[in-house]
Amino acid sequence: MNIEWNKVTWYSKLGAIILFILVVPVLTFYIGMKYQETKSYLLDPDTSSILNPAYSSSSQEKLWLTYKNDKYGFEIKYPEGWFVSEQDVGRYFEGPGLTPHFYISNSLLSNPETVIGIHPQGPYSDAPFEKTQTQPSKIKIQNEREATDSVLSNGKVWETVITFKSVPSSWNQQYGSVRAKVKIYNQTTECVKANGRNSFEFNCDALAGLGDILVIDGNINDADRKTQEKILSTFRFLDVPASN
Repeated sequence: MNIEWNKVTWYSKLGAIILFILVVPVLTFYIGMKYQETKSYLLDPDTSSILNPAYSSSSQEKLWLTYKNDKYGFEIKYPEGWFVSEQDVGRYFEGPGLTPHFYISNSLLSNPETVIGIHPQGPYSDAPFEKTQTQPSKIKIQNEREATDSVLSNGKVWETVITFKSVPSSWNQQYGSVRAKVKIYNQTTECVKANGRNSFEFNCDALAGLGDILVIDGNINDADRKTQEKILSTFRFLDVPASN
C-alpha cells in the first residue's frame, strides 16, 4: 500500500483522534501532578529551602520585626503573628514601686501561657521558685552567664531561664534575666521527695534548696518552642560593659 503523507486520510484522522483521546489527557495529568508536587515544596517551610533558597528559614528571619528599647539597652526580633507588650508591675516581696517587664507572645491574651519575658530588674516575684527537672540549655546568646532549661518527664523543654555576665546600667546585675516558657497541654504533676519516694503535688516541699522536686508530665507545641528558641537567639544588648 502506497501512503501519501501529504494527504489527510482516514487512518491519519484515526491516529489524531487516538492521540487526542489517550495521550494528551495522560500527559496533561502528569504535568499537573508534577506542578502540584513542586508547588507544595515551595510553600512548605520545612522543605522549600531545598528547591527555593530564597524561602529558607534564615531568609524568613530577615523579614522579622525588631523591638528595640533604648532605655534598657536591648533589642530582639520576632515574627509576624507574635506581639510585644510592655508592663510595669509591683514586686510581691519588695514593697512599693514598679519594675519593667517586656513580653513577646503569640497571643493577645493578658496572661499568655506561651511567652518570652525580658526582666531588666528581675522577675515580678522575689519568692523562691519550686524546683523542677532541669538541664543546661543549648541556647547561646550574647553575654550569657547561665542558661537553664526546665524539662518535662518526656525530655521536652518547656521553659528556659537566661542570666548574664554583665548588663546595662539600667538592669539589675544579679536578677536581670530573660525567660521563655510554652504552654503545657494535658499537664500532670507529681513530687519526688528528697528521700526518693513519689508523692502527690500538694505534699511537695519543692522550694529551691529543700530537696523535693516537681516532675511535670504533658505535651507542648513543638513549633511554638522552636520559634521561641529562634527569637531568643536574636536577643542582644545594645551596649554592654566587657565581662570579666
